[in-house]
Amino acid sequence: MAPYATGGKWTSIPFNLLNIFWPAITIFAIRSARKRRLANHKRGMIRSYAFCFNNLTLHIFTTLFYSGFGLDYTLGYTIALYVNIAFLLAAGEIVIRMLKIPKDQRRA
Repeated sequence: MAPYATGGKWTSIPFNLLNIFWPAITIFAIRSARKRRLANHKRGMIRSYAFCFNNLTLHIFTTLFYSGFGLDYTLGYTIALYVNIAFLLAAGEIVIRMLKIPKDQRRA
């Protein structure tokens, strides 16, 4: 889907990066659980779960920029994509801090 995204190369690159980083975050979180680093696992899974909402929040932001601010659809979609990625990264970190999940201590 990423090569044919609305907005051309400027939207296809972030979609491709999401397709790489989202599974990577999930894999690292699963590896942390297997190593019994449960705090790191929780932090990673919260970040991964935040990206499950990518499609929903992307459409919300697109509607905001297109209908709310009156931007051209393609431009609004492109801006919404970048805002959405930043929003989801921030949302995951905010949840982690609100839950006060500590970082795992490395064992010597």
